[in-house]
Amino acid sequence: MANTIDKYLKHYGHNRNQVALASGLSKGTLAAANDKPVSQMTVKVVQALAQVTHQTPGQVLDALFEIEGNPIIVFIQKHPELNRDLVKKIENQLITISWQGGSIKNVTFNRYYDDGKDTPERATQAMKNLSEMLDETIEKHK
Repeated sequence: MANTIDKYLKHYGHNRNQVALASGLSKGTLAAANDKPVSQMTVKVVQALAQVTHQTPGQVLDALFEIEGNPIIVFIQKHPELNRDLVKKIENQLITISWQGGSIKNVTFNRYYDDGKDTPERATQAMKNLSEMLDETIEKHK
């Protein structure tokens, strides 16, 4: 998740300092956004990136999401203390959904990060909730 903006800008031969100069956003704002998940970046940041790279904001978002990767995998990677059996179950559910031709692109962890502290207990509960939702998705596609 970290450095998503830097990776995006590198592709275009730019850096955050150039974005700050061209857009008027502060270097601090861009540094903070660079450490956030794409889903938590502000419209102003996305617009500034679009301005410098001559892309539409939608194209910028698509590219940033691609760089960031699957939000579920990113969340699991950020929480190595998660129960291995639960993680394995979720991985198998994701594979099943993929085989069924389904998509989980709408999964985010915005509420998790907005509603409280990032603790192992909350992360485990979030994964249990996700697993239940994935089971429901699998059942709908049978």
